[in-house]
Amino acid sequence: MAKVVLSGYATVDFIARAIGPITPAGTNEIEVAHSGWPRGGGAPLYAGDVLARAGHDVSLICSLGDDASGDVYLEQVRHRKLQTETIEIIPSARTPACVLIHQASGDYCCFLDSGSPWDGPLTEKQFKAVERADWLVITAGPAKLTALMLEHARADQKVAWLVKADARSFPPNLAGKLKAMADFVFCNRHERDFLFASEHSVLCSAQTLFETDGARGVRVVRGAHSSFHQAKGVNTGDATGAGDTFAGGALSILIEESEALVTAARAGMAAATGLLEERASSGVIE
Repeated sequence: MAKVVLSGYATVDFIARAIGPITPAGTNEIEVAHSGWPRGGGAPLYAGDVLARAGHDVSLICSLGDDASGDVYLEQVRHRKLQTETIEIIPSARTPACVLIHQASGDYCCFLDSGSPWDGPLTEKQFKAVERADWLVITAGPAKLTALMLEHARADQKVAWLVKADARSFPPNLAGKLKAMADFVFCNRHERDFLFASEHSVLCSAQTLFETDGARGVRVVRGAHSSFHQAKGVNTGDATGAGDTFAGGALSILIEESEALVTAARAGMAAATGLLEERASSGVIE
């Protein structure tokens, strides 16, 4: 069992499907997702869920407001058997929330409330969790939080970076530092330009890139070696969290055997497919 710390934003997600085109004025009819309203979201929760089910000790470093949405998120963290001691509850603050409306065209409309800003520092429990962790998994979150995580990282810790094309979370200097430090990098094909936009235009030969391409599959790159692995398509209109779930599945293998890249890719695809099949079978959004 490894000690894994995941940092990033915690959100509550309100997911629905639009019945017809979305218009900017007037009433838009929607169908609420059957999985609950709201449900816990954010990369740490999706990736951490898979890692916890694989038997690892998983702690989330994030912040919530002292509000009803924060209570919903905490309840779902406990349900997934993730550690809650490192989640900071900020009095009088708002928990981030995301309203995501899927459309029949495959497009979506997203409304994001970033919640109250986090200004640090790490709490004592958060610092101790980072200090004792075997793995640090960095996802989109406050840039200051990520910088503190990297500042306290040990040389013998493994670092994984779940890329998001968000310059607020990953300004150029921080993205460059992460790209230099990360043992494993996860992105999708739309995030390639962001990933390679900094001064570090390539990864070194010891680093591994997992690049997902939706239902088509995933490309795995280490040094001069590259392989592509076909995915199983699933008919669901709600792929929220699939990429983060893929990362959690892949990391569950890499934690045990860092050279098992093909097995890790397959485990990541299996985890993401399981998430999507569960939604499709329950009729969450078709």
